[in-house]
Amino acid sequence: MATSLSYKLFVIILLAVTIGASATAAYYYQQQNLKISQASDLNTQTTTLQNEISSLNKQMDSLNAQIAQEQALNTQLGVNNSHMLTQIQQLQSQITQLQSQLTLLQAQDSQLNTQLQLMQAQLTNLTGQVATLTSKITALTSHPPTNTTQIASGTLMVAFNGISYIPFTITTAPSYVNVTFTAASTDSYYPASVALYLLTPNQYTQFTRGNYTSSTWSIPYSTSLAYSRSPTLTTGQWYIAFQEQDPNGGYPANVAYAISTTTTLTV
Repeated sequence: MATSLSYKLFVIILLAVTIGASATAAYYYQQQNLKISQASDLNTQTTTLQNEISSLNKQMDSLNAQIAQEQALNTQLGVNNSHMLTQIQQLQSQITQLQSQLTLLQAQDSQLNTQLQLMQAQLTNLTGQVATLTSKITALTSHPPTNTTQIASGTLMVAFNGISYIPFTITTAPSYVNVTFTAASTDSYYPASVALYLLTPNQYTQFTRGNYTSSTWSIPYSTSLAYSRSPTLTTGQWYIAFQEQDPNGGYPANVAYAISTTTTLTV
C-alpha cells in the first residue's frame, strides 16, 4: 500500500516536473524566438542606421566642402574688405581734401563775386564816362577847336600889272590862312582888280623871275574878297602875292587886306 502511494507520488512529481519542464521549454522557445525577432529587428535598424549614418557622413562631407568653400570665400572677402576699407579711407581722405578745396573755392568765389560787382559798378561808371567822352570826341571831330591869330593887316599899293608880296610864317600845323581884301584904284574913275596867290619859297622865287604858272592856292582877279580859307599848310615860310590888273588903263591899286592863320587844336 505504501509502495503504491509512493509510486503514485513519484508519478505525480514526475508529471509535474515534466509539465514544468515542458512549460519552461516552451517559455524559453518563445523567448528565443522573441530574441531572434528582436535581433533581426535590431539588425534591420542597424542597417538602416548605418545607411543613415553613411548618408549623414556624405552630407557632412558635402557640408564640410561647402564650409571649406565658404571659409575660402570668407578669406577672399576679408581680403577684399580690407582693400575696400583701404579704398574707403583713401576716398574719405580725398573727400576731406575736396571739401577743403570746395570751401576755399567758395570763399574765392564770394570774393570774386564781390570784386565782380565792384568792377561792374566801375564798368558802368566807365561806360558813362566813355559815352560822355565819345560824345565830346564826336563833337570835337565834327567841329574841332581852333585858334585864330591875325598875322598881318594894312594897305598895300600894287603897281599896274605888278605884284606885291607879304611874307609870313606858319609855326603850328595843321593850319590854314584866312584872307580878306578890298582893291581900290588910285583913280576912282577906273576900278582896279587884283588876283591873290599863296606861295611856297620855291614858288615865290619862280614868281620873282616872272613865272606865274605854279602856286599852292589862288583867288581869281577881284575887286574884293570877303572871306577865303586856304588849304591846310605845313610849318615854315609862306608868301601872299597880290597881282594887279586894270584892263582900262595903267593905274596902280591900293589893297586893304587882313591875313590870319587858324590852327586846329589837338584834343
